[in-house]
Amino acid sequence: MTNILIIHDSKSSMLLLKTYIMSELSDAVVSEASSIKQSEQILDTKKYDVIICGKQIVEDGSNDLMNKIKSTNRNCPIILITSESSQKKLNDFKASGINYIVTSPFSSVDLRSVILEACDLRKRRAHERISIPGTKIIVHLDHHDLGGEVINISESGILCDFFGKNINSELINSTQISILFSSNFKNADLKNLSCKLLRLNVLGWDDDLFPECLPNHIRVVWQIINMSFEDKKKLTDILTLAENNLSKLH
Repeated sequence: MTNILIIHDSKSSMLLLKTYIMSELSDAVVSEASSIKQSEQILDTKKYDVIICGKQIVEDGSNDLMNKIKSTNRNCPIILITSESSQKKLNDFKASGINYIVTSPFSSVDLRSVILEACDLRKRRAHERISIPGTKIIVHLDHHDLGGEVINISESGILCDFFGKNINSELINSTQISILFSSNFKNADLKNLSCKLLRLNVLGWDDDLFPECLPNHIRVVWQIINMSFEDKKKLTDILTLAENNLSKLH
């Protein structure tokens, strides 16, 4: 679990940051503070892995905020979100205690990369998502199985797409999946993994029976939990091989 605190005075920026984080980090738990006073109250109650701040928050109360973070979350890295381009200003921010700077505009992948760099290497490896073409997922429902396509996978989670008119609402309660890899990985598979559904988004609708529209394209994120030592080693070996294969293409 990666505990992240966002301190930002802009509601729209707060929402964007939270959306980016939740779409890229499967086990992120995000807390929010819109002022220095609110952040100080939150920092007294919880330890964080990463703190993300807006430029205005830092400028308005740099000393107070940094002192509070150091006293409550001494080793927690701080990421600043800013559109500032002046190198002198950026150096001043770093001198005040900022560890990482993300300059706007940026993508969700850019933010994920900085967050993972700020976290320890174990967490970085666990969340590094890899696309492995041809990988399939089987979801084991109460009365039948449902097949889908894997978009990317990490040691801790999996992002998948499901297509068709028979996408079942039971997906919401699914807790068992199997992953089938292509012939490039000797048709390896991971069977009956325990998982927890984190997000389900409908990306397409079948309106043939309008006004009764049914989903025909669903994207799902699962967190993989309680993996056996053997399955975890197998997945790690597959991800390492996939990374090596990808490196040879560049």
